Amino acid sequence: FLIGFLDKGIITIPRLAINSKYSNFSPGGLLICNSIKYLLSRDEIDINSFDLSRGSEDYKFKYGGSEFFNYHYYWVSANILK
Repeated sequence: FLIGFLDKGIITIPRLAINSKYSNFSPGGLLICNSIKYLLSRDEIDINSFDLSRGSEDYKFKYGGSEFFNYHYYWVSANILK
């Protein structure tokens, strides 16, 4: 299955799941490619990018993905340090 969201021209696909026993047939790749083709063929939907969400799985880079990092910042009150 594939779940996606459309927001301001960006399709975000946070969930893609396949049965791994069929992995040599690339069902995930077929699902992504056919979903992209279908969505681009719909004139009423204005799409300018597809976001395969976080993670460093190889398939994301095969589709032109770029590596992004998540950062966490913590602010400590000066009163705590006294």
